[in-house]
Formats: sequence, C-alpha cells, structure tokens
Amino acid sequence: MMINFGPIVLLTIKIIILSLLFFYSIFAWVAWRKVKFLSQVVETEVSPVLIFILLVNLFLGLILFLTALFVL
Repeated sequence: MMINFGPIVLLTIKIIILSLLFFYSIFAWVAWRKVKFLSQVVETEVSPVLIFILLVNLFLGLILFLTALFVL
C-alpha cells in the first residue's frame, strides 16, 4: 500500500525538520559558549575535553543542518 503525500505536507515536514536542526545548532553553540565561559571561572581537568566534545557536537550539528538544507 503506497501512501502519497501532497506537496504541502512534504514542505511542512521539511520546514519542521530544518527548524529543529537549526534550533539544535543554536543550542549546541550556547552550550559550547557556556562551558567555555564556566571553564574560565572554575578550571578542572575535564574542561578541555568537555570543550572539545562540545565543539565537535557544534560542528556536527551545523554539518547536519547544512546537509539537510541542501538535500531536502
């Protein structure tokens, strides 16, 4: 059984997916900035590793958003 969605439904799904990925990228950027700021206040052994992981998370989020932007 094949389900055919109309162009309005597909466009709505694409906009929702792109909006969620965009807001996730903003969240990843805010998390990276907060941890970077707090690591200046309280220096621990884990701070550089945590900043690196959040930076990778930010770049992967941006790459995923840009990929979805061009593919969808």
